[in-house]
Amino acid sequence: MAEAVPQGDELTGRLDLAPEVRLVPATFHETYGYGATGVWRAPGSLTLLSDVNASMTVAARWGTIVATHPREDDTVELTLMNMPVERERVDLADLRPGATEPWAAPALSAAWALRAAGHPLRGATMLAGVDLPEGTGLAAPTATACAVALALRDMYAPTLPLGTLSALVDRGLRAFGVTGGREAGRCRATLLGRPGTAYLDDGPDGTRAPLDLEAAGLRLVVADTQRRAESLRPVVERTRLREAATRLRTGGPAALGVELTAAHTRLVGAGVPVREQNTVVTAALDAGALGGRMIWDGPGRPVLLLVRAEDLGPIRTAITQACTSSGLRSPRLLTVTPFGPATRK
Repeated sequence: MAEAVPQGDELTGRLDLAPEVRLVPATFHETYGYGATGVWRAPGSLTLLSDVNASMTVAARWGTIVATHPREDDTVELTLMNMPVERERVDLADLRPGATEPWAAPALSAAWALRAAGHPLRGATMLAGVDLPEGTGLAAPTATACAVALALRDMYAPTLPLGTLSALVDRGLRAFGVTGGREAGRCRATLLGRPGTAYLDDGPDGTRAPLDLEAAGLRLVVADTQRRAESLRPVVERTRLREAATRLRTGGPAALGVELTAAHTRLVGAGVPVREQNTVVTAALDAGALGGRMIWDGPGRPVLLLVRAEDLGPIRTAITQACTSSGLRSPRLLTVTPFGPATRK
């Protein structure tokens, strides 16, 4: 077993940690009556572009925080801060797809995948807090699975490479039916992401493309249209990802805008975006956005935009006016900057 990190009470009192990070071990202590031995945080992820077999993804600053305590038995116990009355308790030998509550599936899929791959897990008591906004395409289930996977890896299999861990997380999510499609790119971005870069899941090890938005005076903006509908079946896109990555390297981050709009146009031709998404993209482009496209998040129907920082205010106003005049709800806008990987606090 790896060396223990600071005890829960120590973590709660560390003022160098963000308040939301300190809150999770404090709630762990209140819930279970003893302190956590470690806290891990995994960022959400945002897929910018994709094709049949690959994706370009960045990590985002919102994510899942999990506090854990190892056990001497083989029981995994899980509580979510977002659902405090619910608690899942299962023996590792009985853990399998379809045998957990849906709310617990993202976290427990990671434990199942590690054990199924032959890693010597023991039990763990866990409490997870999710601060990812709903309906924004930031992949809360993937962040939760990655946070739990990294915690279990550090406790019981510390030499396991992160690239291998990301593949196991992807396998678990698909086996438990948490995600409808391939999540390898999101898992890699969450576990291996770097600030100022996008992760290109284009091969066994993947590559990185430069995306220093801050230096270029640009912002990625996610607009939650507040439209909710049935979850989309996996949509096959046809972006030429390696060519897009080359354009980012030669033309800078602004080159992403054309790629986003081209992806949206192709999906419009296939009849995929809903009215709210088309309204937001059109209004943003007319107001000076460098690019925009629909994305999806379970029942959510958000939009992703690339804008100049100085244009954010006018673009926000244009979107609000366009939605109001069309009888639609005004979207919530979130600014996303490529973030670093999952870490132990």
